[in-house]
This record gives sequence, C-alpha cells and structure tokens, in this order.
Amino acid sequence: MKLGAVVSVLLLSGALAHTVADFLDFKYNIAISFISIGSAMFALLNFVLWHWPFIISMYEFPDMRGNYEGTLQYSYRDDNNISQSGTMRVMREVDQSGYGVFFRTTFYKEDGTVSSVSTAHEVDILVEDKNTVQLTFTYKNEGDPTQNFAPHHGTEVLRYNKKAGTIIGHYYTNRIPFQTKGTIELRKTIKTK
Repeated sequence: MKLGAVVSVLLLSGALAHTVADFLDFKYNIAISFISIGSAMFALLNFVLWHWPFIISMYEFPDMRGNYEGTLQYSYRDDNNISQSGTMRVMREVDQSGYGVFFRTTFYKEDGTVSSVSTAHEVDILVEDKNTVQLTFTYKNEGDPTQNFAPHHGTEVLRYNKKAGTIIGHYYTNRIPFQTKGTIELRKTIKTK
C-alpha cells in the first residue's frame, strides 16, 4: 500500500476511534479502540475492497487475478549428458489480495492428464510502470510418484503485462535427478471476480 494511503487509513482510524470513545464515554480505552478500528480497516481494505477501482489506486501493483493458460518449454541433460527438451501445456490460477499474489499452477502431459501441480505464496513484486510488473518467486512442485517425478522447488522470474494480459518469463529448478530450466508464456483466459 502506498504511504499516503496508509497515513489516510491511520488518520481515519484515529478519528473513528475518538468518535467511538466519545460516544461510548471511554476515557482510557482510546488506544485500544484506535488499534481495533485500524486493524479492522486494514483487513477490510486488504482482503475485501482492495480491487475496487478507487481503492486499487492506493496500491502499487495491478489486479492480476484470473486464470492464465499457455506453454512451458523445458530443457535438461539426461544421465548420458544428452540435452532433452519439450513443451507442456500450463494453467495458472492467480489469486490476490492487498497483501500479495498467490499462484497455483497445473502442468499437463501430452494426453491432457495432469502431470504435476505447483504453488507459490511468497511473490516479490517490482513495479516497472503502470502496465508492467516483474514477479519473482520460488515455488514447490508436488511431483508425481507414478511418473518417477520427485517433488522439487524452483524459481520463476516473470513479467506481467496488464494491457496484453500476459505473464512471460523463465524458470529453473533443483529437480532431482535432472535440473531443468526453460521459459513460460501465459495469456489471461478468465478474470476472477
């Protein structure tokens, strides 16, 4: 949240706390009222109202919520040190609050069945301009024992383009037995309300 917005919420919280204290004839509990009202206002703004047009302007990042589909191109070196590569279909669900962005990504095999699922909860957001945001995060992929595909962690560095509705970038993993790397290109298909 931008500094000006935080100050505005704190001032409004203080005014509300003072009004409540006067109305209920509190003499010593104004600090508790201020903390309670301020906390309630921040929770309401960050979890419920943050995406409303006049409120989202208080935040530095755009509303990215929705479903995105696209492809992941991967490469790795096998046991014989031979380069292997391929493409997978990907669907990413983006959930968001005033506190941050959360990803759930599903990867599909060629036959259309699920290959694996990964989640990311700690996303670093760097605003480049009003339409472009850089997203950097680590994720945990659950793997799939039926494919001899171990759980692993990875890192993605992506760019979200608001106008184009795209998320494009690269990734790398610590997957065992083969570390992988590649690119990911996603386009928004459905906006979440």
